[in-house]
Amino acid sequence: MKFDAIEVPTIKELFMDKMIDLILSGKLEAGEKLPTERELAESMRVSKTIVHLGLTELERLGFVSVVPRKGAFVANYAEKGTQETLGALLRYNRGTLDKHTVESMFEFRQALEGAIFRRFSKVHTEAEDAALLAIVENIHREAADNTVAAETLAEHIFNMHHAVSVLSGNNVFPLVLNAFRTVSIVFWENGIRMYGRAESAQRAEAYARCLINNDADGAIALLDGDIDAYLSFAF
Repeated sequence: MKFDAIEVPTIKELFMDKMIDLILSGKLEAGEKLPTERELAESMRVSKTIVHLGLTELERLGFVSVVPRKGAFVANYAEKGTQETLGALLRYNRGTLDKHTVESMFEFRQALEGAIFRRFSKVHTEAEDAALLAIVENIHREAADNTVAAETLAEHIFNMHHAVSVLSGNNVFPLVLNAFRTVSIVFWENGIRMYGRAESAQRAEAYARCLINNDADGAIALLDGDIDAYLSFAF
């Protein structure tokens, strides 16, 4: 098994994580004025430069709005944010978010993957079916090998879904789905905890079989069931 190097966050990243935590937890509400950079630096025991750089980045991500001569305010990230804001949300505490935000993400995922499943079912070829089944066979092998970490297995299950988006022939679907990579791996990892390794591999194959047999609705029903089970498990 490969062990990745431990990455130490910078002071700026720690400052940003703390601010994002305060915003997402509701302790800082949209429209609320923040203390001055000097006050934040003193209370959080970091340099004013760190605070300035952090707030600048938080503004770019849609969490903060800086108004000249008036100060910094908490922004409505749902209104001001971009795809990078979504990425920050997904990275936040490895996907541990409030239930409403998670449900909102999954609602979008259901719409996105539903479109992916339907498009793949219309355009797939025998060669693409074989490629998809080869991915499933690898998932079965890794599920049977207890030395393979659950996170690695979850990553390969996500990669199967991403492969379906690529094979659908739509150039944008894979890009959007990849934005959900972090939280999706957490989602499938929790699925492995719920169902067990072997059953998770069987469910991955069930998705593939539905799609190969042009049963997009069956694949969508599987996803709906997995999401409902995850929400019950996580909340």
